[in-house]
Amino acid sequence: MIINLKRIWIPIAAYISIIAYTLVNRFTGKGMVCPFRRFFNIYCISCGATRMTDSLLHFEIYRAFRFNPFIFVTLPFILFMTLVASEVIIIKKEHHKKYYVCLAVFSAGAIAFMVLRNTLFPWLAPAEI
Repeated sequence: MIINLKRIWIPIAAYISIIAYTLVNRFTGKGMVCPFRRFFNIYCISCGATRMTDSLLHFEIYRAFRFNPFIFVTLPFILFMTLVASEVIIIKKEHHKKYYVCLAVFSAGAIAFMVLRNTLFPWLAPAEI
């Protein structure tokens, strides 16, 4: 097993940038505008994820769930898959078919969530608490 320390910064930078963006958004009130929401007037898969992350950083579990239930529920899976991908990047292992199947199931669930939150279940939209 050969560890490639030159690539270890990739997953670490991803996590740090998500937390940094959340903190900057919280203290300045300035954040990105979702293009789906702006141009099509629909909620995308990640609408509410910044407020969810902010709520999680303050241990406000109920608020975090209400902002984005899909990301909240699948967060352990997302973190696990990120670690698997990191291992592949850092240790140069091959992806397994199970990894791609998991990504396909997650992607299908995310798209279904986006469709449902904009049609049949409007209460899945990011809450204004």
